[in-house]
Amino acid sequence: MLHRLLPILAIVSVGLFPPNVVAQASVERAATAYTAGDYQLALVCLSNIDGLLSVAPIFDRVRGEERERILFDLARCRYAVGDSAGARGVLCELFRNDPSQSKGEMDVGRDAALGAVLDEMRRLRRNYQQARINETSAFKAGLRSAILPGWGQSYRGRKRRGRFLLGSAGILAAVWFVADRSYKSALTTYRRTSEIDLSLPARTGSADDPNPFQERFEAAESRASAARTVGMAFAAVWAYSVLENLVLQPGRVALTIPIE
Repeated sequence: MLHRLLPILAIVSVGLFPPNVVAQASVERAATAYTAGDYQLALVCLSNIDGLLSVAPIFDRVRGEERERILFDLARCRYAVGDSAGARGVLCELFRNDPSQSKGEMDVGRDAALGAVLDEMRRLRRNYQQARINETSAFKAGLRSAILPGWGQSYRGRKRRGRFLLGSAGILAAVWFVADRSYKSALTTYRRTSEIDLSLPARTGSADDPNPFQERFEAAESRASAARTVGMAFAAVWAYSVLENLVLQPGRVALTIPIE
């Protein structure tokens, strides 16, 4: 019975006490104190916002993007007063809801505390990415890439690389298709060459005499070479997509490159 009443109580509380007005006023006071260098007062202003971190999430009256930005500012204030452990706790809560958050509500300049918050968010993203990679299988990734280039990379959490490999393979496949059709057209033209095309009565025996057999053969060979080159490049990208998952196995290597 109680769990049915909780949503109703939450809605009623939001109606009686509009959260946006209270939260915005507290944020403005916190920003003023932070700019003046009174980080402790700024922390108190944000910590005392009613409905920001209730006992149960359903009672939170500050929600969505505004809540995440205030949490960002709250962590910044904790770093500013030297409470790194508390700041990390707040950022863990923020990360669970919005891993990409990178700014707060307070309109203040950049400082070391902001840098610490951004660094911690990047660290959380790296750890999350590594945890996802560790849960994947190199064999399954290789099998996926064998079916579709880049699929294995996306499966292991490297979506940018996966999209790049898929896009590269797609472009090369399209270019190969055009080159192959061009080669087949040139080959057909060469095969249809006959003695009539030699214009025997008009030939003088000089080097300037037309030689359609040779010209069309060379054209077909040139286009065949272009098609083979593009086809080999396409095969190389596909093979790399498979072998990268089987050989490098990023799940066994800690990521050191920041992931924005």
